[in-house]
Amino acid sequence: ADFCERVEGRKVNRKVLESLIKSGAFDSIHPNRAQAMVAVDGALELGAKSQRDRESGQLSIFGAMGDGAASMVADFVMPETPEWKEAERLRFEKETLGFYITGHPLSKFAGAIGAVSNVTTRRLREKAQDSVVKLAAVIAAQRDRTSKKGDKMATLTLEDQEGTVEAVVFPKAYEKVRHVLGEDVPVLVEGKVELGEETARLIVDGMVPLADAIESTAATVVLRVDGDRLDATKFAGLSAVLSAHQGPAPVFLRLVLGGRPAAEIDLGAERRVSPTPAFTDAVEEILGHASVELRKH
Repeated sequence: ADFCERVEGRKVNRKVLESLIKSGAFDSIHPNRAQAMVAVDGALELGAKSQRDRESGQLSIFGAMGDGAASMVADFVMPETPEWKEAERLRFEKETLGFYITGHPLSKFAGAIGAVSNVTTRRLREKAQDSVVKLAAVIAAQRDRTSKKGDKMATLTLEDQEGTVEAVVFPKAYEKVRHVLGEDVPVLVEGKVELGEETARLIVDGMVPLADAIESTAATVVLRVDGDRLDATKFAGLSAVLSAHQGPAPVFLRLVLGGRPAAEIDLGAERRVSPTPAFTDAVEEILGHASVELRKH
């Protein structure tokens, strides 16, 4: 509201204000972007009224004392609104800026990607021609087109945290993966490497949502537990999370004491879990960032 009151409305309209919010420009003064977005109408209205009053010379008794605008801003109430989820926040950053600022869609899968993929965009050129690889990535851009025979196909830009690579989805593969395609979707792509003189691209053969690939993989879940900070409340919370996400993957606790690994404990057959993103989020709420790792059998 204070921003709208200070800046001329003809220069900062709704579209500009919403773009500033989505990109995080106001995070230092109001980090809840969803709440700021909901408040746009009221803030613009307050700013317009304040500017009209100044231009017309109409001052309230408070304005005559120099604090009319400040009083209106102080009285402005932000509506109660839950913050955007990470995926939505990142999508808006990419939409307005062309890149991510506060994170990456693959970050939440960091501890599990190694269990399902065998290459990154940066290392793709190190693979031999026609090598079959699995790449965890986000579909950063998609261009659909039609083959000479009239069949649908697509060219994709796949992005991970190391870079980007072009991928081609020919008609036969397109029919298999079309239900997965969509920008900003984390996926596991299987395909063959095609090497050029300076670049490499991927010829797509299959694709599944990354979360599904991780959940179905035969891997062991390793939870990093800082024994110096573990208390009864955290232990009870962790036990509840394990019970709520039962599945096929065995779980080990890697106990760290004084910053060094002290022991690794098998929780047994009754404490197996399904390593979904929801499980990872719930554990990291208790044990901290990067506390979940998937290890291949």
